[in-house]
Parts: sequence; C-alpha cells; structure tokens
Amino acid sequence: MSMNKFFYGFAATAFVALAAVSCCVSADGNVGKRAAALDDTAWNSSKWISVVDAPES
Repeated sequence: MSMNKFFYGFAATAFVALAAVSCCVSADGNVGKRAAALDDTAWNSSKWISVVDAPES
C-alpha cells in the first residue's frame, strides 16, 4: 500500500513539474523581448469608440 502512495505521489509531482516547465517554454525563444513602439503617426488615425457605438461587424 505504501508503495502505491509513493508511486502516485511521485507521478503527480513529476506531472506538475513537467507541466510547469512546458508552459514556460516558448517555441521561438521570444520570451521577455519587447516589441518596437508604434509610430507616433499611427495615433493620428486612431478612433476611440465605446461599446454602445461599436460596429456590429
């Protein structure tokens, strides 16, 4: 009985550890890199709308 508890405890710990590691790995290696800022001219044509005035599609 204690061997089963040990096995299931070890398996659960290994599963959680592998899940945590695999969630934090990026395929392209861009973790923590900042994107370039938008041009200042991009804000000249932006339009802020409320949910009430939002287009339907």
